[in-house]
Amino acid sequence: MNKETAVLIDITGIQEYIFQNKKLKENIGASYIIEHLVYKQYIKDVLKKEAEFEGGGNCLLRFPDKEQAKEFTKEWSKRLLVLTPSLVPSIAVKEDFDFDSTQFPEDYKSLNNELKKQKNSYIPVTHLLSHGINAECSHSNLSMEIYDRSDKDESEYISASVKAKLRVLSDANEMWRLDFLKNESYKFPLELDNLGSKKGEDSHIAIVHIDGNGMGERFKNCKTLKELQELSGSLVKATNKSFLSLINKIIENYRKLEKEFELKENILPIRPIVLGGDDITFVTDAKLGIYFAKLFMEHFVTEKDNNNKPLNLTACAGVAIIKNKYPFYRGYQMAEALCANAKKIRRDLGDQGSWLDYQVFPTGIYGGLKEIRESHYITGDGNHLLWRPYKLGDGIHGLDSMRKAAGELAFNPISNEQMPRSKYKELQNILGKSKEERQSFLLQEEFRDRKLPQWDNSDSLFREKSINVSSIKTVTPYYDMIEISEYYPEFLLKEEK
Repeated sequence: MNKETAVLIDITGIQEYIFQNKKLKENIGASYIIEHLVYKQYIKDVLKKEAEFEGGGNCLLRFPDKEQAKEFTKEWSKRLLVLTPSLVPSIAVKEDFDFDSTQFPEDYKSLNNELKKQKNSYIPVTHLLSHGINAECSHSNLSMEIYDRSDKDESEYISASVKAKLRVLSDANEMWRLDFLKNESYKFPLELDNLGSKKGEDSHIAIVHIDGNGMGERFKNCKTLKELQELSGSLVKATNKSFLSLINKIIENYRKLEKEFELKENILPIRPIVLGGDDITFVTDAKLGIYFAKLFMEHFVTEKDNNNKPLNLTACAGVAIIKNKYPFYRGYQMAEALCANAKKIRRDLGDQGSWLDYQVFPTGIYGGLKEIRESHYITGDGNHLLWRPYKLGDGIHGLDSMRKAAGELAFNPISNEQMPRSKYKELQNILGKSKEERQSFLLQEEFRDRKLPQWDNSDSLFREKSINVSSIKTVTPYYDMIEISEYYPEFLLKEEK
């Protein structure tokens, strides 16, 4: 039994570090620093070899003794301090660690517990936002320290943290291109304005956050280091292949998308930001967020391991639809909350599939997701307006069924004419009215030979939902139909109605 010293490292506040920035370029650079420098390049520079295992946001290393482990942590931490200021590492060290026998699961669990203690005892560094003599960086609220000339049109003083993120932007963009753009004529956008929004329309984007289901438990159940490495490698491969499948689908439909969206110079209407294991975040046009999340998850669940055996992967997604100028970090937090809500419903129902939740966030609405939905989506007579979240596939709670119903609502099944936006708003408003007003509206529509899409064989606007996701049982599917018909590609609604 060969006892060695193990080191487990983690970065505190990764999401805040990546998404706190006010520009997309800085988010891209920050993600590249976490994914490709901190855990890969910096470790390789110091150790001259790769880590034993990287996954779940942390990294496992092995050393012959404690002194060599201490020497590594000193050199690695110094690189973080100098090259990536404002990143805060957490480090756990365990001697007599057994990497190669049945004792490995217990030792690894003990090391993880030690890392949690380290993270919980961390005292955040308080940055004084104003020093009297130092001006404040407009990108990060830290002190201005470096004059940045990378953008000829906007040369300015910025913080060292922002400069570190911009410094690696070119490398990050090249990495994404090499990994996912086999057709070199296409490019990923570097500005939110290039995601496809049309001039003259309210500029909205969708922040999509996708997370695998039950992966933490699967990693905990690994009995050996080799199992841990194989699971991590299979997961990374599955995520990359699923994202590549999504990109290929976008390129395949590029001309159709080009007709509906204002795409420029073969720029794809999607910008990947995080692609780490089962943790995926990308940004796209508001009308493409739900569709792209669906495409990614549909491929993700089909992935197999190196022995061609099903990996039995599923995932949940959160799609936050926000205005372009809405604080990006706030939008990301909402996408995370939506993903967490989809996971909760899935867990409560004991379901094994993939789920998606989404929300449109108008400017001026603040608070947590639960608070927003309880404050703004319950009618005066106690009905709920939101049918979501949705499970991938068909059925009364299926995303495909809702998408098809939204297509029937948007385009008349007989004449193929598009429903006027004013009629959407009329239906949306009537859902919040009294029962009598709703019945009157339905009678008028029937008299004009216009019927709403059939849903679960009920003629009522509100009906009792068999799967309740809140304390309110009477819910309408039509509010979601209206929103999805507005936030889904028109060419697909027309084709799939």
